[in-house]
Amino acid sequence: MKRMRHLLLFVVSLSGIFPSLMGLSLSSRSAFNRPMEISTVVGSLGSVFQNHTDSIPPKMQWFADAKLGIFIHWGIYAVDGTSESWSFHNRQTTYPAYMGQLQRFGAERYNPKAWAALIKESGAQYTVITTKHHDGVAMYKTRFLTPPSPYSLNKSQPLAYPKAKNKNDRSMYLWNPKHPLSVVDQSPAARDVIAPFAEAVRAEGLKFGAYYSLLDWSHGDYPGFFNDQGRYKLTEDTLRWKMFTQFMHGQVQELSDQFHPDLFWFDGDWEHSNAEWNAEKIRRDILESNPNAILNGRLQGLGDYATPEQNMPITRPVLVGPDGKVKSKLWELCMTSNDNWGWRPNDTLMKTSNEVIRIFSECLGMGGNLLLDIGPKADGSITPEQTRLLKDLGRWTSKHAEAIYGTVAGLPEGHFYGPSTLSKDSQTLYLYLTQVQGIDKDDKYINEEELEDAINDVLGNKGSDLIELDGSSGLTCSVMLKGLRNEILSAEVLGVEGKLHPKIVGKISWSSVPGTVFLTVPVDALDEDVTVLKLKLKGPLSLYRGAGGFH
Repeated sequence: MKRMRHLLLFVVSLSGIFPSLMGLSLSSRSAFNRPMEISTVVGSLGSVFQNHTDSIPPKMQWFADAKLGIFIHWGIYAVDGTSESWSFHNRQTTYPAYMGQLQRFGAERYNPKAWAALIKESGAQYTVITTKHHDGVAMYKTRFLTPPSPYSLNKSQPLAYPKAKNKNDRSMYLWNPKHPLSVVDQSPAARDVIAPFAEAVRAEGLKFGAYYSLLDWSHGDYPGFFNDQGRYKLTEDTLRWKMFTQFMHGQVQELSDQFHPDLFWFDGDWEHSNAEWNAEKIRRDILESNPNAILNGRLQGLGDYATPEQNMPITRPVLVGPDGKVKSKLWELCMTSNDNWGWRPNDTLMKTSNEVIRIFSECLGMGGNLLLDIGPKADGSITPEQTRLLKDLGRWTSKHAEAIYGTVAGLPEGHFYGPSTLSKDSQTLYLYLTQVQGIDKDDKYINEEELEDAINDVLGNKGSDLIELDGSSGLTCSVMLKGLRNEILSAEVLGVEGKLHPKIVGKISWSSVPGTVFLTVPVDALDEDVTVLKLKLKGPLSLYRGAGGFH
């Protein structure tokens, strides 16, 4: 006997509550302004929008097409589950307590191949991992020594080492200064955790990105330390600053030589100027050894794309260069999967799969990428909640791959209430229904056979009088599209068999103004997260942008 379609009970339950659902309209308007890939041609009959793809440097094409990346914040801060670097900087914990985690970082359950496989399953095309955060602890094998620094337990104390017990006492140092400050040399993990991950990522066919913090609050020659107490002012000790920049530039070169990252993801540039960091040298040195490497936007405007953080943009971000001019229209939203970057035992406010997919859809609609963060535990395990999120993301991306990868930003605001993307030839339009969801096919309380038996039992039907259900709820939702000049050759729900039948209303035969398109979508065909409609157009996308009327 057939099993019940996933919405059957939903229909029975809600038919009396929402009688107007048969004519449901998607009326919640997306807040995003759409596209940078659209140019306007103004004529006597109003404005006509025609799509074109911005010129993208060849080395940036993979990034523009990738759409989804997974960010990984992993470091000694996962031992106690404290805020990465910021906890000691803001004096939420003492510096000795924070650095004491170094002695307990073991990575006992770390499986880089499993990490890479999970990232691949999510549908991500690249990943970025922290090689060194603001705390200065390298996660890879560095040869550079980090000079220790005197410290304080509160702002009323001067920076100083604890008094030595005897002439051989080195307990005032929080790590062995004769060896590099890394998990390789200073922790029980005693190994490079970046190298095997980079190898595993590339074995899965993914691009590898290296996060690196320019600032280093543990380095004895770096000016900044605590938010209320620093080591020195740069202008008063340029020699120490020179020593630090040599260290920092050296580590960047190490990363380039050891891992040849496809992407350098810098952070911490806000504390100093372009000239102070010598940011132009950083970029030049990277590109001399790896001309195809791309850099994020946190190098004082010398990167290759914009990198907004956490908060969803309302208008499409752009990267502005040091000269104040727009340098790049490529962008990426980096966002946590809960409320913190690294693992925090008390942070249970996970974003749902549906929320992440809807946010991702909005990024796609503005031609951007999503870099979604996870924070493994100190032992190298990824939490079940974050694992489930990535697997759910993979279900959705695999189903809707053609609407995601290699597409460009879709319709400008006003044509459709939701995100949309376009194929590069502008002849296929994908509409994302972010404001209405179906029900998980596994989320049902009764199967079709049981319901049939119950109905027939109540009615006393037997033999040829037995009622069989067809598995369809009969509910529909209506989707509206305005100002489309193109003929629609075909329309369908992506990943679902069958065709949709567009209805055009309000078209006057002698007017150049197009009618309004309505598409009736069966509720049974809705995806449990975000449904995508595929419209095949006759010719490249052409839109009416006038004020209505007859012309």
